[in-house]
Amino acid sequence: MGASATGTCLPVAMGEGGIVPFMPRGVQSPLARHCYVCSAVYAARMVHQAIRLSWVVFGLAALQGCGSDSSSPGQAGAVGGSGGSADASASGGSAGAQTGGAGGSAGTGGSGGASAGGAAGSGGATGGAGGSGGSVTPNQSCTSPSPPFTALEQQLVDLPADSWYDVPDSKMRAVCPTGYNCANAIEPWSGGTYDPVHNQMLIFGGGHSDYAGNEVYSFDMATLKWTRLTDPSSQSYASQDPLPDGQPVSRHTYDGIAYVAHADAMFVHGGSRWQDGGGTNVTWAFDPVAKAWTDRQPSNELPLTNCCSEGSAYDPATKRVYVHRTKSLAAYDWDTNSWVVLQDYGNPPFWPRYEAWGDKRGVVDTKRGLLWFLGSKLVLVYDIAHGTHVTDDWITTGGTTFTNAPDVSAYPEEVITTGGGEVITANGPGVDYDTAADDLVAWIGGAPWVLDLESKVWSQASASGAPTTTAAHGTFGRWRYVPRLNVFVLVNGADQDVLVYKHTAGCGTP
Repeated sequence: MGASATGTCLPVAMGEGGIVPFMPRGVQSPLARHCYVCSAVYAARMVHQAIRLSWVVFGLAALQGCGSDSSSPGQAGAVGGSGGSADASASGGSAGAQTGGAGGSAGTGGSGGASAGGAAGSGGATGGAGGSGGSVTPNQSCTSPSPPFTALEQQLVDLPADSWYDVPDSKMRAVCPTGYNCANAIEPWSGGTYDPVHNQMLIFGGGHSDYAGNEVYSFDMATLKWTRLTDPSSQSYASQDPLPDGQPVSRHTYDGIAYVAHADAMFVHGGSRWQDGGGTNVTWAFDPVAKAWTDRQPSNELPLTNCCSEGSAYDPATKRVYVHRTKSLAAYDWDTNSWVVLQDYGNPPFWPRYEAWGDKRGVVDTKRGLLWFLGSKLVLVYDIAHGTHVTDDWITTGGTTFTNAPDVSAYPEEVITTGGGEVITANGPGVDYDTAADDLVAWIGGAPWVLDLESKVWSQASASGAPTTTAAHGTFGRWRYVPRLNVFVLVNGADQDVLVYKHTAGCGTP
């Protein structure tokens, strides 16, 4: 086993009586001192004790790991958190050096929880947040892809504009655990997210009386293949979060899932848990490299004030996840591992307009720094930089007209009348921001709806090749934009092929 980040073998020098400690000044790292001494002593004794010394140094290095620490399992690498092996079945520190992890948060000196450098770091599989600050910047360039496109990816890039593609033999059912009806990891109010670091869709759901399985699924956009990343916990574990094995309970995830790209981890919050349907306010992180969950345990975890549907969106500029919790708007700061309530929706002028029960979807317009929530008769636009609600500045046209007048009849100043009624009234709509076209693109079954953010006009695209209906209770985050390929990907059920929608041709408009 390799040396730790602080060194496990003693610095040595060769004295007349054998090996004695030797600590030169000016070399701060014990491991660096060790390697420095090994080299220095070897050179000094080259003439007199070449054979004897080479065998001693070779033996120490082999037994105690003098040399490179970049390949030793359990290390965090240059910027990651510490601990564990590189994934659930194989060791290696390179993953930690690249991405840090859920426990280390891809930060400097993080130590808790599971990291991309390890499935069980110093904090264990559920041992706290660790880390502070992220360092991962995913390359999602379509025009200068790195790594280069696979043949299958190129095929998606080359699709014609406003077209659908049914990925052959891509039903999630093929990788479901034996004896589990994994269709219910999707059907009952459950979502997913796109991981731009590893170029994959992640699916996690189930819960209430529908499904006990808490496994995580990955759809790789480079190979167009499914993988089950984790196995389900015992079905006897129920109605608690975390479970006795330290894993998150299965739940209706709604839109409480987002990928925190700078930390290379999936965020999960809220939902209706297996088996009693109760809510949960645990802040979870999933590391797709280590295939491990971390209970982040923020010091100011939000109280469980209502159950269960949340809308969420990650903003790469502020490195926060913004969450609509029905009664409030909150933000989770990954690097400080803390929550803040940005606005209470319990009083006018925010109530009753924004206290919207039901299933909504959150998305960030990264060009303008605007946070949108749409669905179940909620339309909300929030200026992230200024901390203000700017919904009235974003009255749109096109589609059917929506008004909340019947719901705010006692508060006429809160009435809003706008376009896009099909999307606003849908339960759990699929919505995401197309960075190339600068459009919001929504899918609620059939032809996608497109909001041109410059003109503020909704229009409908092609229904040719599109599924006509959504999963029983909404789409949520299982409709995602993939900037690297300039396509939208849709996971509509375990027994349906994955579908790809091409909004604009090629790599779109820069």
